[in-house]
Amino acid sequence: MKVKELLNENLIEMIDEDHYKCLHCGKIYSKIGVSNHHFYNHEIEGMKKREELKKIATENNNKPEMKKKISEGTIKAFDEHGVREKLNLIFSSEEYKQKCSVRSKKLWEDEDYRKKTTEGIKKSRTEEFSDMMSKIMKEVQNRPNSISKSKEFSELQSKIVKGHWEDEEQYKKRCKRILESWIDEDRRYNQSEMAKKLWEDPNHILKVLEGKLKSEEENGSKSYGKIGRTDGGSIYESTIEKEVFEFLENNNIKFEPHKQIPESRKISDLVIDNVWIELDGLGRDYEKHPQHKRLMEKISHYNNLKHRKIISDFKTFKNFNEFLNWFYGKE
Repeated sequence: MKVKELLNENLIEMIDEDHYKCLHCGKIYSKIGVSNHHFYNHEIEGMKKREELKKIATENNNKPEMKKKISEGTIKAFDEHGVREKLNLIFSSEEYKQKCSVRSKKLWEDEDYRKKTTEGIKKSRTEEFSDMMSKIMKEVQNRPNSISKSKEFSELQSKIVKGHWEDEEQYKKRCKRILESWIDEDRRYNQSEMAKKLWEDPNHILKVLEGKLKSEEENGSKSYGKIGRTDGGSIYESTIEKEVFEFLENNNIKFEPHKQIPESRKISDLVIDNVWIELDGLGRDYEKHPQHKRLMEKISHYNNLKHRKIISDFKTFKNFNEFLNWFYGKE
């Protein structure tokens, strides 16, 4: 219907020459916009048409080529108009942070808001919600021009996270929140169930290593030590692992790298004929390093497994030559 017809039937009200109020919903539109609004929102034929157009748009937008086009267009628009820089300036300003803080505190004073937020957080811990969010995040990250793949984004993210942990006041607040969150029995149970589900996947360890390697390749992160992949396809996490894995591959010796230790969630460096092997290779003083405790726990568990004849033996080596001496029977 045209604007004149809408006015005659008392469906809209004229505010001024270019502004009209819809008497169905009270919203205000321009002269051109009000007729479109009424057609698509308050007329049966228009509402059907809107649903058809919405369905077509959804189908088109979910096509890989359209997603790529939208992503490229968005990035181009951001770059041309300096949107990213403007947003960064706004979000990093003390004025914006102060406004957000005041608003959050005011909202949190409302008992209904606190209750709804708490319930929402509990719902978000369900397995279905976690799977859904994981799927969405993977889709976003796998887009050709995803901002999460950019070096600038990784550096900014790293800077923000490090800043939070280096700030003593923020550090104390975070530690306090973490401790308080683990008082919640439901949370502990859900986390435990999620961990069990992960470890039920026989490829879980490989997926973790693939993730570390991908992070190293894409972001140049040095958080995981000397991680890489041998020509034979084995992923190593230290120089000694690289040397040992390559030696075994070159000599066609069968071995299993990074295998879960029986009756434990700990991981061995490699297994050869049911001999479980730990490779140190960092030359550090275990007595003064946190890693010492973890190694001692592993050795204790290995001893228990060996005593019960679940494994035939276990060995620990601090360098490649020690491994070779044992391998050739010189130990």
